Parts: sequence; C-alpha cells; structure tokens
Amino acid sequence: MNAIHRLALLPLALLLAASASAQNENAGSMEEGRKAAIGEPAPPLRVRTGSGRETKVENVLERHRRKLVILFFYRSNDPASNDAAPILKKIADEYGKRGVSIIPITDEKKEKADAFVKAKELSGEYLAQVDMEFPYNVSAPPRIYLIDPDGILVNHFHPADRLEERVKEAMRRNPPAGADPETIRRLYERAEAALKAEQVGRAYGLALEVEQLTDKETSVGQNVRKLKETVEKAAREKLDAARKAFNEKKYDEALPRLAELSVRFAGTPLGTDADTEVSRVMGERDQKSKMRAALDEARAQVIFDRASDHEADGRFMDAIRAHREIMDRYPDSELAKKSETAVDRISADPKVQAQIAAERAEAEAERWFDIAERFAKAGMNAKAREYYGMVQEKHPKSRAAARVAERLKALPADEPDEDTGGDEKADEEAGEEASGEPSEG
Repeated sequence: MNAIHRLALLPLALLLAASASAQNENAGSMEEGRKAAIGEPAPPLRVRTGSGRETKVENVLERHRRKLVILFFYRSNDPASNDAAPILKKIADEYGKRGVSIIPITDEKKEKADAFVKAKELSGEYLAQVDMEFPYNVSAPPRIYLIDPDGILVNHFHPADRLEERVKEAMRRNPPAGADPETIRRLYERAEAALKAEQVGRAYGLALEVEQLTDKETSVGQNVRKLKETVEKAAREKLDAARKAFNEKKYDEALPRLAELSVRFAGTPLGTDADTEVSRVMGERDQKSKMRAALDEARAQVIFDRASDHEADGRFMDAIRAHREIMDRYPDSELAKKSETAVDRISADPKVQAQIAAERAEAEAERWFDIAERFAKAGMNAKAREYYGMVQEKHPKSRAAARVAERLKALPADEPDEDTGGDEKADEEAGEEASGEPSEG
C-alpha cells in the first residue's frame, strides 16, 4: 500500500482554500471559490495532511478519480442521517469493489465522526469539522452528492430518495474504473503505450489508477506494480536529464520536463525533487514567467489527455467539456488552441452530434422524471403526472420513459395542484420544497 493509500485511510479535517496562501504552489486557484453546481466539475475538498515541513494540501477528490464518488453529508445526532447510514453501508458492500467510493462528511468534531463511522461500519476515508454550506450548499443534512468518474457533479438529493437506483444509473452512464475488467485493461494498455512514447507522467498516472483498482496479488496487480517501477526509473532519469539541461542553460529543454514531473508526480518523493528544481528556475528572473507557463501547459496536458481518452471511449460530451475546461482555465496555452480545434472537429461530425443529442435527451428525460418523483413524493400528483407525461411525450424511447408507466399506475388521482407558473425551474424548486429537500444553491 503506497503513501497515498495510507493517507486516504486517515480521518482528515477539511481545509477550505479561502486564500492563495493556503494552497500548494502548483495547485491552480481558478477553481477556488466555486459553489457546487450540477453538470460542472465538483469543487475541491482540500485537506491539510502531515505536520511541520511535511505539511501538504491535497484535494481529496483527486484520490478518487475514475470512481463514482458519493459524498454523504450527515450529523450524528440527526435521525435521518442515522437512518441513511445502513443504506450507505449496503452500497459500500455491494459496489465498493466496482469503483464506488463513499466519503462521509460532517461539521462535527473528529471524536464524534470517529464514533459515528465506527458504529455504522462505514470504513475508509471520512472528513470531520467541515463547513458543509460552502461550497456544497448543505444546510440541512443528510444530503448526498454524486460525482462521476470524471469529477463532474451529476446530482444531489436526500439519501432516502432512490439512492441505490441513482447509483446504478450513474454507473451505467459513466462506468467507473473497477466496474468492469475491460476498463482496467484499457487503462493498463494506455499506461504501456504512454511509457513507450516516453510520456512518463501520463504513464505513471494511469499505472497508479490501475494499481489502486486492482488486488496486488492478481496478475494485473503484479504486472502494474512492475510497470510503475519501470516508469519511476524512467522519470528519475528524465529528472536527471532536466537538471543537466538546466545547468547547461538549455532552458527550452529543461523547463517542460521539470513542469511535467512536478505536476504528474505531485505528492511523491520524485515530485518533491522536481519542485526543488522548479524553485531553482523561479530564482532566475528571466526564466520565472517561462516556468509558470510550462507548469500551466503541463496542467493543461493532464486535462487534454483525459479529453482524448473520453473521445477514444466514445464519451464525446465529456471530451468537449474537458477541452472547454482547458480553453477556460489555460487560454494562453498551446493546448488551448488544440482544444479549440478538437471541439470544432467533434462538433462537425454528424454521428457524434447524433450521439450527443441522444445523451442530452436522456439527461433531460431523467431530469423531468426526477421532478415528477419529487412531486409524487410530496403528494402533488397532478404535477407529477404532468412531468411523467413530458417524459413520455418528448422522449418516449428514453430509459426514464420505460419506468413511467409503472409509476403512473401507482399514482392516485387527486385535485389539480397549485400552479407554479409553468416554469420548469420553479416547478423543480416547488417539488424540492414540498418533499422537504433543499434546492440547488
């Protein structure tokens, strides 16, 4: 078990990055201050680990990339939170080895968090002493936030509201690594290909993901451990070459290598050594801005690789979203131009556009179905019928439509509900309010 795994099993207190001084030099700041919004990258959960000179600031969610993450906001003295815990344990037992991570989060002190997770048998990582209202808008726990394997917030709801069904649907839409052997095989093959292309940073990241998703005693676990050792040796050689190039003032050769190693190996001894060399470069006034640009390019490359993987796997909406993230966060990078070209190319493909339209239709049908479910739960049956009907009429071939007939049979007749003005957002908020669930934002 590597150092990151050991840290992931420790109880951690959330550190909200309210100021740049609380961040690692190599951590971007543009994502800070962002409130949680469905369909957008999940705001980071920053924690401080270690002590003294060994203190580091990490984003907990980065340790769960490629997994479906369930954030479970709770309070130990809340009856609904206690009722939800067995549901979470059941999901952990059934889906934990299939790429699902559950992170209990509370604003209570560590001692109470320790007692709660132990009593409820919620093993693994958990967070205590967290400000739950920012950035995750939780004023009345319990609350579930679902984050997909690409780090996108896909939904939030009360844990009693079809939690397992929603988890299954999220896994079907975007299978987490670990959900099936094919996903792990693809990751391993990409790691091998990246090493062959001398992309040691990308190879390391992919190998680490495979290692985290497999049992070390299996053949895949043993093979990826050997592969990771080979990658680390190659990366160390690359660092030595970068040092030499820097000493010989071959900056165009040294800076990109140092940036790649600093970004891709962050949190490892090799990454720390690379950071030391980055600091040396920063000490030279005429190279400081170039070093910063190289670091941004390296960070953008991580996202660009993710976009390329999405496209290769046929997840075109995710690919476009990743490319646009580069364009927004690193507009001056060379990769921003490549991302713009990629978005234009993907958008011009009729087959891709047909698939994207189908995915959007499915998403809209699921949203309307969810609104209908909230109204039905609140006893506002006329409104529930309206939204079930919208699913049937507008998206009759959707997966949500297949569930509507069963729901309508069980829905009792009643008088028309109070009109909310015909506005979908107002209807959604009305359904959330009536069912006792807080609305977004």
